[in-house]
Amino acid sequence: MEAGEYAAATHKGPYERLGETYAQVCGQWLPGSGRELRSAPGLEFYLNSPQMTPPGELLTRICLPVE
Repeated sequence: MEAGEYAAATHKGPYERLGETYAQVCGQWLPGSGRELRSAPGLEFYLNSPQMTPPGELLTRICLPVE
């Protein structure tokens, strides 16, 4: 993980719908925050197992680098 600040959000639901959470963070939160994305990789942390968790209950922590 690269040093610096990250905007973080938790997505609840199937992995196929992660794009919806990215769209909310980038399209709604980011413009109103006064922050900008910086040139560094974003991160995803999978908080539970898809083998043991129903798709609607999956939790993924999304972290986007900001400045």
